[in-house]
Amino acid sequence: MPIKARFLSVLIKPDPSHTTNEVEEAMNKSLDWFRLDDNYYVAYSTGSLDQWRSRLLPLAEPGGHFLVAPIDMTQKKGWVTKAFWDWAKKMPEKHPGK
Repeated sequence: MPIKARFLSVLIKPDPSHTTNEVEEAMNKSLDWFRLDDNYYVAYSTGSLDQWRSRLLPLAEPGGHFLVAPIDMTQKKGWVTKAFWDWAKKMPEKHPGK
C-alpha cells in the first residue's frame, strides 16, 4: 500500500568519508526537501522509514549518525526562515494526490 506524502524530520551527520553532495543525492529521493541547518533537513516524501534508513545508514556508518521521524505539520510552532514556511505550505499543492 502506498504511503501518503508526509513531512519527515531528517537529521544526518555523515561519516567523514561521505560528502554533503552524497547526502543531497539521498534527499533527492524524496518528492522535495528543505535544508534548515547543516545536518538538518525536512523532506516531503512518500518513502517509508525503512526506505529512509536504507538510504541514510550507508552514509552515516561507521562514524556518523542519523534520525528520521514524521513531523505533524498540522500542529507546529517555530522560528525558522519565511522561505521554509512558504516551502512547507506549498508542498501538498505542488504534489497533489501523493
